[in-house]
Amino acid sequence: MSTIKKFVFVLFIICYSQVAVGQSAIDDNVKQFAEKNIQTVLEKIPINDEKSFGFDNREEFKLAEIGEPLEFVFYASTNNSSKVWRAPVVVNGEYRALLNVQKVGNEYKVTDFGASVLAKDIQESININKDWKIDGILRMNSITSDFLIANSGDTQVYIPLTSAKMFISSRHLELKSVYNSSDLIELLNKR
Repeated sequence: MSTIKKFVFVLFIICYSQVAVGQSAIDDNVKQFAEKNIQTVLEKIPINDEKSFGFDNREEFKLAEIGEPLEFVFYASTNNSSKVWRAPVVVNGEYRALLNVQKVGNEYKVTDFGASVLAKDIQESININKDWKIDGILRMNSITSDFLIANSGDTQVYIPLTSAKMFISSRHLELKSVYNSSDLIELLNKR
């Protein structure tokens, strides 16, 4: 990876970590918006297609709640200037799906729904990594990998989700439980 690309990536990480501080007011608005809209979204699931969206049956829709939204951060060659959050849809304490909420101008909009496999992956990783505060999800398109963005005080790390673990395994690299920004640069060099 060129020096310029490394610099841009480090700058991206620094800017994100500064923006992540103090996001609670925005997260509250995102969560309230998601809570207002979740039942409408669930009702649009075709009958007999509930399982493909992470639900056993339509009765579970009544039990659906919204978990803490996670900012969805893209690291790609194209710049996505709009804010996106993935709000877990939770039934009986279990992540079932993700509701994408995007801020467009001054309005929030539901832009996608589903990703039941990713929802379960996120919950499992959060449960395993209870010592870390999870701030968001980093998607690195160039290596087709997702990481949870986590922090503990002033330390920010990246916890690999299944897609990242698969990429790391495909390159015959040692799998770590957490990665720092320098580690991510090295992974980008392996694509």
